[in-house]
Amino acid sequence: MNPVSLNSLIDFLEKNASPRDLLRLHAAVGDNKAKLELLNHYSKLQLPSGAFSYQFQNRNPPSLMHSYRAYLLLKELGYSELTHDLIKQLVQFLESSQRIDGSWIEDHQLLAISGLPPWMDPHNKNVEILTTAYCCTIMTIEDPSSLVTQKALKYLKQHRNFDGTFAGFPHTTWIAGAIFMGYYGTFNVTGREMVSIIDDLLDQDHPGSTIQWITSSLLLFGFKPQTLPLLSRALDILEKRQQSDGLWSSEDEGRQIETTVDCLITLHKGRRINW
Repeated sequence: MNPVSLNSLIDFLEKNASPRDLLRLHAAVGDNKAKLELLNHYSKLQLPSGAFSYQFQNRNPPSLMHSYRAYLLLKELGYSELTHDLIKQLVQFLESSQRIDGSWIEDHQLLAISGLPPWMDPHNKNVEILTTAYCCTIMTIEDPSSLVTQKALKYLKQHRNFDGTFAGFPHTTWIAGAIFMGYYGTFNVTGREMVSIIDDLLDQDHPGSTIQWITSSLLLFGFKPQTLPLLSRALDILEKRQQSDGLWSSEDEGRQIETTVDCLITLHKGRRINW
């Protein structure tokens, strides 16, 4: 991406992105006012239990997927359990809601919501595995030595396919794969297997949103492109997925602008661009 096209794209986003995504863009390059505004926004959304509600509407039941999304935003802003109570309360919620086998499931109250997406159905075993990967991501980063984390890792290990991928939805593999790389390291047998599997995923014809999610999952665990060739390659592919109009494609209709903001922030964190 050359500076002229980047400046033009930022100008376009300033006029067309949502207020929340504009704050994210500004916070990414050190705007403390934008960072605090986002933090205050999510502070108001957190439920007394420590979770976040479905679609971030407080009238809705708690949602582990939306709690994971809120966590990603807080990490994007640079917070951790040690630096902010929002994450500490979320960790406490996960500790109290983990099931005996190490898994988590979405709240059954969500079934009353019309149009609930299939990847949130608490009756679906594949959703259980995916939801556990969401929660295990948070626990592995914030409290890797805890019994809760150890039980979640054991559960995920038990739900790998013969080829090393994870059962269920495709994105479970890159979410859980990043967990195993982060926890076991990339020189451990398990970590090396995940590097190979995610490397194969990058060879597939994914939209920009998927490449961004894979790349950001690796960045979330503190990997650097200088020391992890897989991450450097993912960043290369993400850059090349930019379309001629400057935007990145999304697997979800109507999310091109939000996806483009996600991609810019990921490339910024990967030290590829600045604005």
